[in-house]
Amino acid sequence: ISGYRWNTLNGLLFERVMGCTGSKDVKAGDEIRHNTAAQTGADAKPSGNGNAAVNATSKPNSKKHKNQVASSGIDMERGQTDADVEVATAQVFGREVLASRIQMMFSCRNLINRDTFSKSDPLLVVRMNGVEAGRTEVVRDNLNPDFIKAIEIVYRFEERQLLEIDVVDVDSEYSAANVQAIDLKKQDYLGSSSVVVGEIIGSLGMTKLVPIKVPQAFQNRVKPQAPPFIRIIAMELPEQNPHLSLQFAGEDLDKKDLLGKSDPFLKISRKVYDPDSNRPDQMINRAVFQSEARKQTLNPTWSPFSISLARLCGNDTKNEILIECYDWDRTGSNDLIGAVSLTVDALISTFEENSTLDLINEKRRGHSSVAGRLRILKCERFQKPTFLDYVAGGCEIGFAVAIDLTASNKPVSNPKSLHHYAPGVFNPYMQAIISIGAVLEYYDSDQMFPMYGFGARLPWKNNEKSHCFALNFDPNENAEVKGIQGILDTYMRAVSAVVLSGPTLFSEVIQAACKRAQRPLTQARQHYDILLIITDGIIDDMDKTVLSIIECSKLPMSIIIVGVGDADFTSMNVLDSDTSRLGSKALGYVERDIVQFVPFRDFVDTDSREIDQFKFAKSLLEEIPAQVLSYFESRHINANPRRSAPEELRSPLMEEVNPEMLGHDAAPIVVNQAPAEAQPDEHLQQPPFVDFGGYGFP
Repeated sequence: ISGYRWNTLNGLLFERVMGCTGSKDVKAGDEIRHNTAAQTGADAKPSGNGNAAVNATSKPNSKKHKNQVASSGIDMERGQTDADVEVATAQVFGREVLASRIQMMFSCRNLINRDTFSKSDPLLVVRMNGVEAGRTEVVRDNLNPDFIKAIEIVYRFEERQLLEIDVVDVDSEYSAANVQAIDLKKQDYLGSSSVVVGEIIGSLGMTKLVPIKVPQAFQNRVKPQAPPFIRIIAMELPEQNPHLSLQFAGEDLDKKDLLGKSDPFLKISRKVYDPDSNRPDQMINRAVFQSEARKQTLNPTWSPFSISLARLCGNDTKNEILIECYDWDRTGSNDLIGAVSLTVDALISTFEENSTLDLINEKRRGHSSVAGRLRILKCERFQKPTFLDYVAGGCEIGFAVAIDLTASNKPVSNPKSLHHYAPGVFNPYMQAIISIGAVLEYYDSDQMFPMYGFGARLPWKNNEKSHCFALNFDPNENAEVKGIQGILDTYMRAVSAVVLSGPTLFSEVIQAACKRAQRPLTQARQHYDILLIITDGIIDDMDKTVLSIIECSKLPMSIIIVGVGDADFTSMNVLDSDTSRLGSKALGYVERDIVQFVPFRDFVDTDSREIDQFKFAKSLLEEIPAQVLSYFESRHINANPRRSAPEELRSPLMEEVNPEMLGHDAAPIVVNQAPAEAQPDEHLQQPPFVDFGGYGFP
């Protein structure tokens, strides 16, 4: 978006966030595009842009904080929460918000005491990815506080969200109603903790104990049997994924066919700003649903369907939608019968009053522009499970990696090789593993990840060429390794032990992942697998790969593909079927879209040659929640009740805990050089350091 146009859009976005509409009306029938004859049926994927409905956030006019959104360049003077801005942006451009609002509740135990004649008065300062998310209240004279105020954040599966918590002892005068005004530089520093939000979400009962790092000067105040820690309990706010169940019928529709009646179908659109227009206030109708066509009738009854409010109206029922009725034509030149524009609130009221809606066509011949009526047979609001509901209920998200070991990568000893690495310098394969693994590792309880290689000759098997083998060289083909560090270690050992060969064949590793995804899945035992394929070349077995993906689309799994190097990956976009179903009449078609492909080079800074981990992981993983929901919904598998945290984590009086229960701090597991420790009180004065990857990128 051009600088001029983005500046103008800032004003439009500001109006939308603050609850002002400020948008011009779009007449019925404007921007009528691509009205195909496809009979999509109920719950079909609409022809407009945007993914299937996932976790929608609530309305934008909620609690507001002063906040600068650095990623978009928008500086809202009156300030909103991160969720407010995201919801507003979604409304402006017609995207759905793939996120959930969650509340974090905090308790501390065994805090050190820095007051002489009383106990510390603790306050928690919570930052997410370096930006302050909020503060708790101050609890007076208490080393084991249970904070009442919850901190609300926006949870996004596709991001590695680092939560940093500072514990301070408030000594100065303050107003309980305005803890934001407390000058942290004038308070005593008690310690800090850090944890990835995904680790909390993936824990039993979404409850996590995190150790508190105490300043070195006060280590003598820590009791070994009672170390200081923070208990964090996460809870998803209710009504995160509202839907409407709808059914329509037409009455006395106009006859459009010369030798018969009409073949009517409905198309529902919402008003969004056009991101491709040079005019910043240009709006278009973006289709969100299209019904099947009913043949030869002027009084059709269409199939019932459900649609998320996020898709239908951006979660704001005061937003207008456009309902158009067309006469289907085999040539594609569908004729408009009539249209009606109204808010979702008005739609619900019409149903409750048992009224009808007039379908208007200004070009209709005769004295009246009414071309028929629309009756709402069903209009019920209900909740669907969110992605977070499935995770909290125990759904395990598995992660597997497949590495391209073909000769086009060049030998690992060659500095120009895509597999070449040096101390402190990660090659593209390693960076991709770390970026994706840093997000996914917390959703698999045992953290055992299968790892495959393809396109290499194996010296211990008489240089036999293999297109799918366990990269840990396990004789029983058990390809699992422990944790992301285990994946990195296994990769570095294997890449030097095999002979790079070729060609580039995907089908066998996909079939191996497919076989794993076929393990028993029930209502009580839920799992979903993600296969990461990293490759430098074009697929040489495209038809077999498509057939394998078609088989996988029937299973609880998704495939994400990263293209490294400078190859032309245009043909790879065929697999990423966002606009059409992958397959053909000869091969068959995928049951659902499960593939996402991105070129690694699109996320590498040309000067520093470092990857933008945040954007890279988001681009690859942002469709996963929708794919998880679509699979379980298609199999009528509901989210299980939220798992309970272990009893010892729920006890309100706990002070002594098993050190193993405290887990670990979210510090990097691979580092180049340990940063110098801050002095106790200097810690709060320094700008926050954010390591999105957490694995020591140079």
